[in-house]
Amino acid sequence: MDEKVLFQVRHDMESWRRLLEFLQQENGHLLNRLSEALQFENEADFLERSEYFQGCFLAESDLISLLRKDVTELESLLTQEFYLDGHWHVMLRRYRHLKNEISKLEGEYAKLRNDFTGFLTGV
Repeated sequence: MDEKVLFQVRHDMESWRRLLEFLQQENGHLLNRLSEALQFENEADFLERSEYFQGCFLAESDLISLLRKDVTELESLLTQEFYLDGHWHVMLRRYRHLKNEISKLEGEYAKLRNDFTGFLTGV
Protein backbone atom coordinates (compact mmCIF):
# COMPACT_ATOMS: atom_id res chain seq x y z
CA MET A 1 0.00 0.00 0.00
CA ASP A 2 1.31 3.43 -0.93
CA GLU A 3 0.65 6.11 1.72
CA LYS A 4 0.92 8.92 -0.87
CA VAL A 5 -1.78 7.28 -2.98
CA LEU A 6 -3.98 6.81 0.07
CA PHE A 7 -3.51 10.47 0.99
CA GLN A 8 -4.49 11.50 -2.56
CA VAL A 9 -7.56 9.25 -2.53
CA ARG A 10 -8.75 10.80 0.72
CA HIS A 11 -8.08 14.32 -0.60
CA ASP A 12 -9.96 13.61 -3.83
CA MET A 13 -12.94 12.20 -1.96
CA GLU A 14 -13.22 15.38 0.10
CA SER A 15 -12.96 17.50 -3.05
CA TRP A 16 -15.58 15.35 -4.78
CA ARG A 17 -17.92 15.66 -1.83
CA ARG A 18 -17.71 19.47 -2.00
CA LEU A 19 -18.02 19.49 -5.80
CA LEU A 20 -21.09 17.24 -5.78
CA GLU A 21 -22.72 19.37 -3.09
CA PHE A 22 -22.07 22.48 -5.18
CA LEU A 23 -23.45 20.84 -8.34
CA GLN A 24 -26.58 19.74 -6.48
CA GLN A 25 -27.14 23.32 -5.29
CA GLU A 26 -26.38 24.72 -8.74
CA ASN A 27 -28.83 22.28 -10.27
CA GLY A 28 -31.56 23.51 -7.92
CA HIS A 29 -30.71 27.10 -8.80
CA LEU A 30 -30.98 26.38 -12.53
CA LEU A 31 -34.33 24.65 -12.04
CA ASN A 32 -35.55 27.74 -10.20
CA ARG A 33 -34.35 29.96 -13.07
CA LEU A 34 -36.25 27.75 -15.48
CA SER A 35 -39.37 28.04 -13.36
CA GLU A 36 -39.03 31.84 -13.30
CA ALA A 37 -38.53 31.99 -17.08
CA LEU A 38 -41.70 29.95 -17.59
CA GLN A 39 -43.68 32.71 -15.90
CA PHE A 40 -42.88 35.05 -18.78
CA GLU A 41 -42.85 32.72 -21.79
CA ASN A 42 -45.48 30.33 -23.08
CA GLU A 43 -44.57 29.77 -26.73
CA ALA A 44 -44.62 26.13 -27.80
CA ASP A 45 -40.94 26.05 -28.78
CA PHE A 46 -39.93 27.59 -25.46
CA LEU A 47 -42.07 25.10 -23.53
CA GLU A 48 -40.61 22.19 -25.47
CA ARG A 49 -37.03 23.30 -24.80
CA SER A 50 -37.91 23.96 -21.16
CA GLU A 51 -39.13 20.39 -20.78
CA TYR A 52 -35.88 19.18 -22.30
CA PHE A 53 -33.80 21.18 -19.81
CA GLN A 54 -36.00 20.16 -16.90
CA GLY A 55 -35.46 16.50 -17.82
CA CYS A 56 -31.71 17.07 -18.07
CA PHE A 57 -31.57 18.77 -14.67
CA LEU A 58 -33.58 15.98 -13.04
CA ALA A 59 -31.31 13.34 -14.61
CA GLU A 60 -28.23 15.25 -13.41
CA SER A 61 -29.70 15.39 -9.91
CA ASP A 62 -30.13 11.61 -9.93
CA LEU A 63 -26.57 11.11 -11.20
CA ILE A 64 -25.16 13.45 -8.57
CA SER A 65 -27.00 11.52 -5.87
CA LEU A 66 -25.58 8.22 -7.15
CA LEU A 67 -22.06 9.62 -7.26
CA ARG A 68 -22.41 10.97 -3.73
CA LYS A 69 -23.42 7.48 -2.64
CA ASP A 70 -20.40 6.01 -4.44
CA VAL A 71 -18.06 8.48 -2.70
CA THR A 72 -19.56 7.49 0.65
CA GLU A 73 -19.10 3.79 -0.15
CA LEU A 74 -15.49 4.33 -1.16
CA GLU A 75 -14.90 6.26 2.03
CA SER A 76 -16.43 3.39 3.96
CA LEU A 77 -13.93 1.00 2.37
CA LEU A 78 -11.09 3.23 3.55
CA THR A 79 -12.56 3.67 7.00
CA GLN A 80 -12.90 -0.08 7.42
CA GLU A 81 -9.37 -0.49 6.10
CA PHE A 82 -10.81 -3.00 3.65
CA TYR A 83 -7.80 -2.36 1.44
CA LEU A 84 -5.42 -3.72 4.08
CA ASP A 85 -6.79 -7.23 3.62
CA GLY A 86 -5.22 -7.56 0.20
CA HIS A 87 -7.99 -5.70 -1.57
CA TRP A 88 -5.97 -2.58 -2.33
CA HIS A 89 -6.46 -3.14 -6.06
CA VAL A 90 -10.26 -3.32 -5.61
CA MET A 91 -10.27 0.02 -3.82
CA LEU A 92 -8.01 1.59 -6.46
CA ARG A 93 -10.19 0.30 -9.29
CA ARG A 94 -13.29 1.80 -7.68
CA TYR A 95 -11.40 5.05 -7.05
CA ARG A 96 -10.27 5.34 -10.67
CA HIS A 97 -13.72 4.56 -11.99
CA LEU A 98 -15.29 7.14 -9.70
CA LYS A 99 -12.66 9.70 -10.67
CA ASN A 100 -13.53 9.19 -14.35
CA GLU A 101 -17.27 9.42 -13.69
CA ILE A 102 -16.94 12.65 -11.72
CA SER A 103 -14.68 14.17 -14.36
CA LYS A 104 -17.21 13.23 -17.03
CA LEU A 105 -20.03 14.73 -14.96
CA GLU A 106 -18.13 18.01 -14.59
CA GLY A 107 -17.67 18.36 -18.33
CA GLU A 108 -21.22 17.40 -19.21
CA TYR A 109 -22.68 19.64 -16.53
CA ALA A 110 -20.64 22.64 -17.69
CA LYS A 111 -21.96 22.11 -21.22
CA LEU A 112 -25.54 21.75 -19.96
CA ARG A 113 -25.23 24.93 -17.90
CA ASN A 114 -23.81 26.84 -20.88
CA ASP A 115 -26.51 25.52 -23.21
CA PHE A 116 -29.19 26.49 -20.71
CA THR A 117 -27.76 29.98 -20.21
CA GLY A 118 -27.66 30.40 -23.98
CA PHE A 119 -31.25 29.24 -24.19
CA LEU A 120 -32.39 31.78 -21.60
CA THR A 121 -30.47 34.69 -23.10
CA GLY A 122 -31.76 33.82 -26.54
CA VAL A 123 -35.36 34.20 -25.38
